[in-house]
Amino acid sequence: MFLVELVMQGVRGVRELARLRFQSGFNFVSGGNEAGKTTSVDAIQRLLFPNNHAGAIESLVPRYASDAARGAIVVCSDDGTYYRVIQDFSKKAVNLSKYNPASKEFNLLHKDWVNSAQFMAGLAAGVSEEDYAKV
Repeated sequence: MFLVELVMQGVRGVRELARLRFQSGFNFVSGGNEAGKTTSVDAIQRLLFPNNHAGAIESLVPRYASDAARGAIVVCSDDGTYYRVIQDFSKKAVNLSKYNPASKEFNLLHKDWVNSAQFMAGLAAGVSEEDYAKV
């Protein structure tokens, strides 16, 4: 699996829509202080390993706009299938969709935390949230 894209809006200090597109292989992200590097890594972690436990999401929701913190990632699985996870960090909502090349749309697979987390764990086989946090 590899990350294709991260999109955030209203997450910590990232007020406007921010989009990071990744290439297969190694990607290098740099920026000055308060540019959003750590926020991006933390958002990716929450999106790759979705859960709604207290404390897991709250750190991504800023005080200035506690009702508008959202993030999404698009990943490509080992078999070439694209999936998108969208989380509304403010409302603690999640949905997982699969890309349909024929219709060029993402179709909803799961709208609940348990199934979304289980599915993503299968895509990230061999990498746990604890492993990711160490990187």
